[in-house]
Amino acid sequence: MTPEDTNGHMMAALAEVEALKHQPAISAWYVHDEILPMISGVDGTAKYSLSLAQMQQLYDWIKSEDPTRPQLSVWNFLPDYELFNYRIDEGDTPWGRPAWMDDPVLYEQAITDMVQTTTDWVLIDMYPVGAPWQGDDAEAPELQVLALTQRAAELKDPMQPLAFVYQAFSWSQYHDTEGYPFPTRAELDGMLCAARTGGADWPIAYSWFDLADDLPGRDVPGRDAAFGNLKDLLDELSTEGWPVTELPAGVAMMVAPVQLELDPVVYAH
Repeated sequence: MTPEDTNGHMMAALAEVEALKHQPAISAWYVHDEILPMISGVDGTAKYSLSLAQMQQLYDWIKSEDPTRPQLSVWNFLPDYELFNYRIDEGDTPWGRPAWMDDPVLYEQAITDMVQTTTDWVLIDMYPVGAPWQGDDAEAPELQVLALTQRAAELKDPMQPLAFVYQAFSWSQYHDTEGYPFPTRAELDGMLCAARTGGADWPIAYSWFDLADDLPGRDVPGRDAAFGNLKDLLDELSTEGWPVTELPAGVAMMVAPVQLELDPVVYAH
């Protein structure tokens, strides 16, 4: 699917909503994964690309078909104008560069519109521990999480909930190579504390293991201990609230422990 030819996929998505909306087990519609408009080949756009107007149109269509359920989208990259133009080149914009890409004021408005008008729940995912593209000079995971959370909190509407999808897997599971670590419990606590400090309302665990039984990375070393950490953390989130821990120097703690009233969709995800 491209901005020039949606190839019927948008209407097919709408038909799927129409067919499934009467199922009581469905709590929300997960519409977009790591998408920036008019970008192709980066993150989720390796599979499809849409313009901002098309993203807004799809949101409106789904909302008309099912006004009762929220739509959610997740972003791992919400760059400011300078970072966007540093990271995105001509090869990433084969469908053209709309005017907003070349003006800092228009750019910021377009990114704000994307976050506020194409989803109900704003999700961010940040998986920095052992990420193969990070060098030795990478910022601490907590600082990376804090920066993305604060950026999302600034862009979203105050009425939109913000969820942090936290890393509970090893990159070895994706690359079928030993040596990439699972997050330690201290790292999990630190990233969650940073997300809460940055303005996240909910945590959502992504463990990778729920996808299929026969994936090659399912049994990488450290899995059992990681499962134990994940279980303990979920238990504590439901009873004690967000972790409060010491963050890297220069990061002010702005929140106290808050007990979470976990919606079933948050647990199930």
